Amino acid sequence: YNSTAFVGVDWVEMGEKLAQATVDSCQGKSKKIAILQGALSAAASAYTMTGISHVLEQNPDIEVVSNQAADWDASKAKSITQTVLKQHPDLCGIVGFWDGQDIGTAAAIKEAGLTGKVFLVTSGGGEQKGTCDMIESGAYDLHIMYSVPDQAKTIASMVKWLVQSDIAPGSVNGSIYSSLTTLRKGETAGVCWALGQ
Repeated sequence: YNSTAFVGVDWVEMGEKLAQATVDSCQGKSKKIAILQGALSAAASAYTMTGISHVLEQNPDIEVVSNQAADWDASKAKSITQTVLKQHPDLCGIVGFWDGQDIGTAAAIKEAGLTGKVFLVTSGGGEQKGTCDMIESGAYDLHIMYSVPDQAKTIASMVKWLVQSDIAPGSVNGSIYSSLTTLRKGETAGVCWALGQ
C-alpha cells in the first residue's frame, strides 16, 4: 500500500549494498556466506532480500549456507551464528540486517575466535553505541548507516507540509529515501548520535 509519504530507507538498495560488500570481502576465500534476516514478515526484510538476490544472481559462485530470520533479536542472532560457525568454520561472511540484532552476531564471531576472519556487515540508524562504537571495536567490519535524526526531521517537515496544504487525503503519494553512508573502522568521528541528545 502506498502511503501519502514514505520517509526511510530504500531497502532494495540497502540489500544490494550489504550483499556486494560481502561478495567483495569473499574474494580469494571460501565464498560461503550466511544471511541473518530480521522478521520474515517485515517489509524491510523482504525488500532487503530482493536487493541481496539481485547481487547473488550476478555472483553464482557465492554459496548461501544459511538464510534464517533472527527476528531483530540479538540473542537469537547469536544462537544462529554459533550454529552456523560450527557447521561452516570456513565461513567467509555474514550479511546482517540490523545492528541491534547483530550485536549478537558479532558476539558469536568473537567467541569463536573469528573476529577479522568472518566478515560482518550490518546496517542501522547511527546511534553511537550500536553503530560507531561497534565499528571502532572491530565487531562490525562494515556498517551501512542511515540517519534516524535526519529521518525524524524529514517526517516532521512532511507532516507540516501536508497539514498546511490543500491536498486531499489519498490524492498523492511519494517517497523520500534516506542517504546511506558506508562506515569502516576509522571513519566514524562525528558521524553518530547519542541517545542523550
